[in-house]
Order: sequence, then C-alpha cells, then structure tokens
Amino acid sequence: FDLCGMSEEAISRLIHASFNEKFPNTFMIRITLVVGAGKQARQKYDANASRAVKSALLECGYQEDAGASCVSDCGGSFKSQHDTGKNLYTVIVYPRSTATVSGDSDAAYAASLIPKDSAGYKIATTSMAVFTRMIDSKCPSWSQKRGCISALERLQKLILDMDAILMKGKPLDDAEQTFYDEVVDLDSKINHVRKEMHDQVENGDITAFEKETLLEQNSERIEMLKKDGKPTSKAVQRKCLLESIDPVSPHKLKYEPEIGKLRKELATLLRV
Repeated sequence: FDLCGMSEEAISRLIHASFNEKFPNTFMIRITLVVGAGKQARQKYDANASRAVKSALLECGYQEDAGASCVSDCGGSFKSQHDTGKNLYTVIVYPRSTATVSGDSDAAYAASLIPKDSAGYKIATTSMAVFTRMIDSKCPSWSQKRGCISALERLQKLILDMDAILMKGKPLDDAEQTFYDEVVDLDSKINHVRKEMHDQVENGDITAFEKETLLEQNSERIEMLKKDGKPTSKAVQRKCLLESIDPVSPHKLKYEPEIGKLRKELATLLRV
C-alpha cells in the first residue's frame, strides 16, 4: 500500500485503525507500506512517513524485528526495508492474528510467482555479494552472461508492471506480493553483468561463435548509424577490436564426460 501524499497525522490514524485489532487470517501474511522513494519522487511522501508508521505500530503493540519474515512466529512484528533496485523505502508488517496460524498455510502463502528452485528466482532474490559470485561460477562465458541479462530484464519488466499496479492504489495478489518483497538490486545486477560482458570482450575472452555474433551486431549498428547520418568511428573501432580477437575454446559442459559416453552409445545404435 502506497502512503504517497498522506500527512503524518493521516498515516498515524490509518495505522491505528488497521493494526490496533488482530487480523482474522489463518495463515501469515505480509503487508508492505511504501513510505518513501528516491530523489525523483521523494517530495511525494511526508518526510516523517516512516517514523509515523513505526510509532503507530509500536503503540499498537507491534515490535520492530529486522529479521522478521512471513512465518507464524513473526506475527505482531515489522521491519524497514530499502529496495535499491526499485529505489523505494518500505515498512513491512506481519500482523497479529486472532486464529491459530498454520505452518502449512505459511508455506502455501509463501509460494512465489516464480518457482523458488528456479535460476530466475535465485538471481532475482539473492544479495548483490552472492550474485557476483554466482556470475563467476555459473556464467563464465559471454553467451551465458548474455542469457542472464535477458532473464534480469524480464524480471525487471515484471517488477515495473507490479509498480504500476501499486501506484494505482491496487493490491498485488499473494504470489505477486511475496515475489515483489523478495526481489533486490535488479538494476545493480544488470549493470554488473553488462560490465562483466564488456570486460570479457575487451580481454578477448570470447569463443568463435561469440565473436561472430558480436561482429554481426556491430555490422548492423554501423549500417544503422550510416542510415541515420551519425558518426561511425566508435563502431568501426569496435569492429577492429573484434576482428583482432583470437577466439578461446568453449567452456566445458558440466556433464561433458557423461554426454561423451551417451554419444558413443548412440553411435553404436545408429550403426545397427
């Protein structure tokens, strides 16, 4: 819920009216209150919005817990969060409940918009420090980093769509809200991978296929610049750099030995 445009007094009244009584839910939920934004949208929020929310929650008997999460034991707690990717400041509330909160229901509610065992979920929700290590170990080639960029951009589009829903004052559904709260630093991750890709080309660490792909992209860019009447000197320099690269051998596949054995077995079957 976006508290944009609300005064400190109005926020305090809203929090007391919303959280003074226990919720009738039978599973743990999270409620995200947007209390501030970055430089471009900062003026839309009361300077004391975050303080007003926290003070009112404390008066309602809630406790601040930086480690709180969407589990039954965290009912009656809240935490502050700054999402550097979306550049929003939020207070996340885990309300108290009048009913016994089921652990199984917690797990069902926490079901994310994207499967938690998927690569997309991991790159979206992991911290920046862990993400950089993941890129080094899981995406060593330029092509793999390119695939990672595509996945990150799709995730970024998904989050932007959710932002648009929230800005209209509409709530997200359970799966959307869970995923929205867990995603961190998408912009920083995209910038990091792009820099890694650039450095990889500059160092000549690309395969023959990747070199061919980059040369095709460069040729298309030069043609586009010529068509628009723009300078092509930088693109031509890029072309010279790419042409001078001596390609490296492709990275070994994770299961290359096993694949080799299957190929031999397949060759035997094909001769039958």
